[in-house]
Amino acid sequence: MQSANSELRSNIQHSFNATNGLTNIDLTAFSRMQTQLNNAAQSLSGDDAKVAQAMKAHIARVQTSLQRFQTSMTALRGAKVLGTADLTDRKQIADRRNIVNDFLAANQELAMVATNCAANLQADLVRLRVSPSIADRVMANFQREATRTTELTLKIRECDDQVGHAMLELLDLLEAQWGRWTYDRATDKISFQDPRARSTYQEHLTDIKAAGERQVQLQKNLIQTRL
Repeated sequence: MQSANSELRSNIQHSFNATNGLTNIDLTAFSRMQTQLNNAAQSLSGDDAKVAQAMKAHIARVQTSLQRFQTSMTALRGAKVLGTADLTDRKQIADRRNIVNDFLAANQELAMVATNCAANLQADLVRLRVSPSIADRVMANFQREATRTTELTLKIRECDDQVGHAMLELLDLLEAQWGRWTYDRATDKISFQDPRARSTYQEHLTDIKAAGERQVQLQKNLIQTRL
């Protein structure tokens, strides 16, 4: 368990880029942690076995939500939803909006897992009928380790939420201004006939950049906290 957890932390550290933040995390370490917890649950007895089962359920929740988030993030990056070079049909905007909404939903799910991780673990310990004294000790250790990382995780999720909603605002603007903006391939820039639309467009881009930069710093803090 300690070996798998150490491997996961090392993987997170190597997935971090000072410019782009965390890239895709190798989730196989989570699978190995679940396997070892499952083995522990079968080889141990009493409360020890039950605690292993509860921790396995916790790891499974985190892994499932992370997998969905990374899948939606990959789709978001691949779709280049704000790119206007190939945006030639107004109907394309709806498809891009769906991709962003899926990303926001996955991000919200990940935030909920982080928010409720202690309560869910506590519920598992009660469901498995772990003795109160052991359950209290497990929860005290868990909360001591998780409090700081949960706080940072939720702030990171807020950044992704800000990015996603700014993207939706930009897509709405492109749709509302359809036929009144043009893309210049030579300069790789978009021009709006309406000065207010142009200003709004730049404001949302600035918001996305600021949220991204803040997220990178928070991710760096999270890695330093975990190590």
